[in-house]
Amino acid sequence: MLKRILSISCVILCSITVLFSCDKEVSLAPKYNMVPEKAMIFIDSKPPKARIFADGKNTGLLTPDTVKWLSNSEHEITLKMNLFTDFTFTMNANDEQVNNYYHNYYNYEYNFAKLNIFSEPDSAAIYFNDSLLTEKTPHTIKNIFPGNHKVKLTYPEHRADSINLFLTGGNNKNLNITLTDTSIWVNYNQSNSQLKSYKLNDLAVYNNKIWIATNEEGIVTFDRKRWDFINTSNSGLSHDAINKLVLGPNGNIWVCTHQGLSIYNGSVWNSYTTFNSNLPHNFLSDVAFDNNGIAWITTQNGLVSFDGNIFKVYNSGNSAIPTNFFTTIAIDHQNRKWLGTNGWGIIRFDSENWDFFSKFSHALPGNSINNISVDNNGNIWAAIRTITKKGAIIDKGGIVRYNMSEWKELDFQITLRDAYDFYHSDDGTIWLGTRSGLIWYKADADFTLFRADNSGLIRNEITSIIKDEIGNIWSGATGGGLTKYKIWKIN
Repeated sequence: MLKRILSISCVILCSITVLFSCDKEVSLAPKYNMVPEKAMIFIDSKPPKARIFADGKNTGLLTPDTVKWLSNSEHEITLKMNLFTDFTFTMNANDEQVNNYYHNYYNYEYNFAKLNIFSEPDSAAIYFNDSLLTEKTPHTIKNIFPGNHKVKLTYPEHRADSINLFLTGGNNKNLNITLTDTSIWVNYNQSNSQLKSYKLNDLAVYNNKIWIATNEEGIVTFDRKRWDFINTSNSGLSHDAINKLVLGPNGNIWVCTHQGLSIYNGSVWNSYTTFNSNLPHNFLSDVAFDNNGIAWITTQNGLVSFDGNIFKVYNSGNSAIPTNFFTTIAIDHQNRKWLGTNGWGIIRFDSENWDFFSKFSHALPGNSINNISVDNNGNIWAAIRTITKKGAIIDKGGIVRYNMSEWKELDFQITLRDAYDFYHSDDGTIWLGTRSGLIWYKADADFTLFRADNSGLIRNEITSIIKDEIGNIWSGATGGGLTKYKIWKIN
C-alpha cells in the first residue's frame, strides 16, 4: 500500500514539474549571433530642424543629425518640415563611410506659395508686408516664402482694407477683397474704427468735432482722424450713459445722462444730480433753451428750468400737468415749451397756461413721444412711438406736424413707423431718423428714404442726426455705428 502511495506521488510531482517547465520560452529557431548594423547617413537641411524619417519610421532626429544603425543597403529617407512640402529621397548606406545628404528647401519652386490678388474695383494699389508693389490688382505674387504675410489694398475714395494670411509651401491661393466706396457714404463701426458702442443716442458738433453720445461708454469725439473718449474715469462727467448732447447759448455743451446733468465749457466740467442740487430725478432725457437763455430740462419726475443758479421744478403737484414723466422738449419762436411725455401725449406751456394734445383730443397716432422739434417756419414736428401689447398695436405711432391749426400725420410709406430724431437744414429740408431708415424730406410728396439695401447705411434704425460745418450729414444707428453722408457731392 505504501509503495502504491509513493508511486502516485511521484507521478504527481513529475506532472507538476512538466507544468512549470512549460512557462519557459523555448525557441525552436536555429541559433545565430545578433550583430548590430553599423551603416550611417548624415543629413542636413536649409532651413534646419526638419524631422527625419527612415524607411517610413520616425527616427526622432532633426536636421542636422546622423541616422545610425542602418543596414548596408538602400534606404528611403523623408524630411518633414512645417510650411514646406515633404521631401523623399533614397540613398545607399554602408559601414565603411558616413554618407552625407544636404537638402535646400529654397531650391525648389514647389516649396513656395503663390498668391492671386483680386479686388473690387480693379486697379487697387497693393501693399505686401507693408511694401508698396508697382503692380496693381489683379496681380499674382509668386515665390512667396511660407509663413505669415499681410496684404493691404487701397483705392481713391474707398476705405483701405487689409488681411493677414498664413501661407504654406505649394499654396496657390486666391484673395478677393471688396473695397468700400467712401466717395458718398462712409461708415464707422467696431470693425473699422475705435468706436465700440453699438447704441448711439445723440450727435452734436462742438469745437469742429463730432460728439457722440453712447449708451454705455460716455462720450466719443471724432475730428475725422482721431477718436477720443470722455467718461467718468477721465473727466467730471456724471455718468457714462448719455441721453442727449445740446449746445448752449453761451457755447457750452450740455449733457443729459442717466445720473444727472453735466456742463462743459471747453475746459471744466460741472455736474448736477439730486445729491447736490434740486433736480427731482437723475434721469434727464432732453434740454432746450428759451429766448432768455434759460435751460429747460425734461426728467422722469417733472419739468425743470435752470438759470445757472436755481433749479425750478414743475410737476403734477404744483401745476396743471397730468404727468411727471417727460421725454423730450422743443421751444418755438414764441418761446413756448413743447413737451413730449411717456403716455400722456404732447403738452404746451407758455409760462402761464398748459395745453394738451393727445390721441383722444386731437387724433394723434399715439401718446408716447420720442422727439419734438420746430422747423424753420415754426411748425411743430413730433415723433410718436409705436406701442404694442401682447402682439396687438395699441398706438400705431408715426410722424406728425402741427401748423398751429391742425395736426397732420405724414405718410412716408414705412412699415416700422417709430421715429427718433429730426434735423432741420437751413434750406428748409428736414432729415428724419426712423426705425425704417433715414428720410430726407423736402415736401409732403417729395422725400427720399435711405435704407441699408439702397444706400451706404449699415442699419436702418437711425437714432440721431447732425450736420457738420461742411455739409456732411452724420447719423447714428442702433447696432450699426456712425455714418457720414457726403450729400454736398451730389447736390
